[in-house]
Amino acid sequence: MPNESPHSAKDSPSALNLGPNLGPTRAVILKHTLADGSSHFDWMIEIPGCSDERRLLSFRCDDRPDLWVPDQLFHVEQLPNHRAHYLDFQGDIGDGRGEVIRIAAGVCSGFRGDVDNGELVVQIRWEDIEDEPWIVRYFGGKTPQNWWSFRGDQIGLA
Repeated sequence: MPNESPHSAKDSPSALNLGPNLGPTRAVILKHTLADGSSHFDWMIEIPGCSDERRLLSFRCDDRPDLWVPDQLFHVEQLPNHRAHYLDFQGDIGDGRGEVIRIAAGVCSGFRGDVDNGELVVQIRWEDIEDEPWIVRYFGGKTPQNWWSFRGDQIGLA
């Protein structure tokens, strides 16, 4: 499969109005190390009921969203939707754009909100090799500059 840019400017997040929960989907946190050695985290959430290849709602984060301190606000940058293969992909993304390594993966449920209007609530059951699974419910709101503020409530071990 060719290495296409997951951050292509021509791609923008698709309209997403989340009604009742459509069943579980997946989430992933990737550590993205750029060619210059700097890094950030890419947080991707599979959009329920979407069959489009670019069905991963994606955010660039300075800190791991699975380890956010409960009841504190965290600011993330919304990226264009990413391709579904990033749920399982690790390695060099090509064209000098660095590499990604999966840090955490999880199962999503309880989607609510309207992403285009800046609202999202999702519950993620995170699974990590080093720890027991835990559940975090995220509440997000979008700013006019395409940044989001999220608050996470850790519900507890799964």
